[in-house]
Amino acid sequence: MNNFPDDIVVDILLKLPVKSLGKFKLVCKSWRSLIEDRQFIKQHRDGCQKNYSVWSRAMRIAILGRNKLGFINGSCKRENYGPNLVDLWGRCNAIVFSWIMNCVSPELLSGIVYSSNAYVVWKDLKERFDKVDGSRIFRLHKEIATVSQETNAIVTYYSKFRSLWTEFDSLAPTPE
Repeated sequence: MNNFPDDIVVDILLKLPVKSLGKFKLVCKSWRSLIEDRQFIKQHRDGCQKNYSVWSRAMRIAILGRNKLGFINGSCKRENYGPNLVDLWGRCNAIVFSWIMNCVSPELLSGIVYSSNAYVVWKDLKERFDKVDGSRIFRLHKEIATVSQETNAIVTYYSKFRSLWTEFDSLAPTPE
């Protein structure tokens, strides 16, 4: 398994779901030690968190555009509707729930497919993956301070800089 450079192996393994990493530990001793390394585990966890924040933001925008945000923020509850509208609420909830199911990885899908409420699923995903720790904020701050244009076009440099600031603003607590 030494045919690939270590950095490529790390990049590939960082993109895999946790469940698959458990299987890939059995490939060879070097992969096992890499996957069990604390730094790798931290990098993998940070990547999952970053993916969640981008995914949830994109989903919220799409759901807002369809005027269904209440189904994931809890303001549109079944008990708020009379017997005449419960079926309509159920259909709308199913639509939002199907959008969520179609946008998560297969590993996550198996854990949410038997739920019946979009809000409960959204809340569960948020609790599991929306973990912000001080080290992520610190690393973002450090990246912002050290980002340089190098040989990139100004558009690429600005986009990278803007992306870091936007993520930092969404994670860092605002002073009161």
